[in-house]
Order: sequence, then C-alpha cells, then structure tokens
Amino acid sequence: MIPEEAFRFGEAAIRRGWCGLAEIVDALAHVRVALTRGEVPPSFEDLLVARGVLTDERAAALMTELRLESTGEMVAGFRILARIGSGGVGTVYSARHVSMDRPVALKVIPVEEGEREADAERFLREARAVARLQHPHIVRGFDAGEHRGMRYIAMELLEGETALQVLRRIGPFPERRALLLVRAVASALDHAWTHGVVHRDVKPSNVFMTRDGRTVLFDFGLAKKVVDDPFSSAGVVAMVTPHYASPEQIRRLPDIDVRTDLYSLGCTWYHLLTGRPPFTGSSSAEIAARHLKDPFPEPDTGREPTDTLRTADAVIRRLCAKDREDRYPDARSLLADLDELSQAFERDGAGTTGRFARALLEKIVGRA
Repeated sequence: MIPEEAFRFGEAAIRRGWCGLAEIVDALAHVRVALTRGEVPPSFEDLLVARGVLTDERAAALMTELRLESTGEMVAGFRILARIGSGGVGTVYSARHVSMDRPVALKVIPVEEGEREADAERFLREARAVARLQHPHIVRGFDAGEHRGMRYIAMELLEGETALQVLRRIGPFPERRALLLVRAVASALDHAWTHGVVHRDVKPSNVFMTRDGRTVLFDFGLAKKVVDDPFSSAGVVAMVTPHYASPEQIRRLPDIDVRTDLYSLGCTWYHLLTGRPPFTGSSSAEIAARHLKDPFPEPDTGREPTDTLRTADAVIRRLCAKDREDRYPDARSLLADLDELSQAFERDGAGTTGRFARALLEKIVGRA
C-alpha cells in the first residue's frame, strides 16, 4: 500500500503550483509497481527530486510544511494549528502566540539554499517596515524573523472572504459596493506610500472583506520600502499576477512607486464591476503584452450604464494609463475624486442620470 504521506506530499506539491497532477500520478504508479514487486521504493520526495520534478530545496520546503501541519510545532513562540492557504512563495497557517494567548495568521517562507545574506536582511527590513504600518485597512503585523531555516511573519488573523472569493460566489459588485472597497484600498495605499512602502501586488485576492465589515489590504510579500532599496524590482516581476501588473512592472523598470499600485487598483476595480480582469489571454506573456499595447476596454457590466458608472470608468482609465505620468500622481489625489464620486452617488441616487456625477465626469475628463 502506498504510504499516506506520499499522497499528502503530492497534494502539497500541486497546491504550491510546483508540479502537475500527471507528474504525481506517474510517480505514485512507480511506487505502486515497486511495492508489488516486493521492492523498497525511495521516499516520495526523493523520487520526485530524482525525476527532476522538484528541486532539493522545494522538496525540503514541502516536508517542513507537512511537518508543521501534522505536529502542531512551535515556530518562534507560535504554535501551528492549521493551514489556511499556500502559494508559490510560502504557506499561511492559523496559529497561536503562546505567551500572549493571541490567535494569529503565520506566514512561513522556507529559506532557499544559497541565498545571500543581503536577501535575508532585505526580507526582515521589509517585513518590519510593513509591521510598522498602522491603518484600519491594512492587515496588522505583529512579528517577523527567522526560525530553523524558515522566515515567518505573524499577522492578525482575519475572518471573512477575499474580494476574489466574493466575486466567484456572487458575481460583479454593485457600483456602490465596489466604490467603497476601492476607496478603502486607496486609503491603505496612501498610508503605505506615506511611509515609503509600495505593495506591488494589489489584486482582488489580496483584499480581504471581514465579517465585521472591514476592507483590509494584506499580503505585502512583494512590498518594498523605497527609501531603503529603490532598485529591488527586477527580480520580482515574475511573481506578480499578470492580470493586474503595471506596464512598468512588466518592463522591469527599477523605480517602482505608488503609481504602480494605483494601476493595479484600477484593474481590480474593473474586475469588481465586470466580473473579469481588463486583459485576459492564454498565457502570462499574452496578458502582459496586452497591458503594454491594447487600449483599455470599456467596463461592460451587463447593466444599463449610469452616470456614476461612466464617471468611475473615467477614474479607472486615468488609474490605468499606460504611461504612469498620465495617472494620478498619488493615492491622495485619487481619494479626492473617490470622495466626490461617493457624494455624487448619494446625491444622484441609483438613476441612470445625475448632475453631480456628470459634473465630476466633466472635471476628470477636462484634466486629461
């Protein structure tokens, strides 16, 4: 009988996106044949490494992940309770800070063999910079460090759904609800930029909607503190989700600033209103090329367009200008228009026409 650990290991590898189902099924078949012959097969992780499916480092990272899940292991004063989610960068667990008796979300990232000391220093610097951000729409960070070959970040444990999960469950957002979410994220970006931090991966799956009504921007895993390291963008672009990546991220320009986050926020707003990202394609390369070359699409919501929607479209188009010099210069100037749009929405109601929205639209278009 194939050991249960082999199935769990294979599931974890697929979940992290490090291999496909066919590769795991083929490796399991190899183990089954060896067992029926009375042979002792190699460990499943060693088999996948020998076949070139995984690197030694990734196999070790998965073994650590499974050990943490099964043993309730302590990581620097935090007791692991259960896995919440995982991706290509790390795994997030629900955990408890034992000394403070406080529930937390603990992101654990394995240290890759051969990493430079500067990489570790940069991670800790960025994690601590984010931990200093105190804002109602930014996930609160409590601690960060290294423990037995793992880096970790402890954050507040949120209950609810991401905006992407809500989109998949109910479809496009009503205009008012989308506006409130975008306004909250813009406020978070303004606070972060004031402290020199750029998120660099704003998207619906990184915006959390809590059960008590908060909108929270989280996963600053790709964030950088501009004043510390202005040229740290080049190696990050491959990790960014292409549907929301700015042209300067795609071009690997070094001087990334808040206007990149504003571009991604515009793409996120478009997704909230229409139920799909502005640019799609059969590959990351195709999507990236469309960000660089294709005109920004009209927001087809399937509903009769209102003046507030037309005004929102004008704001989105300015957010998503190909040339960042044509975008809002910062989140604060965006917030001014969002507040006016929110007031226009309330004054004009839900009708298809509204003089306040039209007046704001004329002002925005006049700036172009």
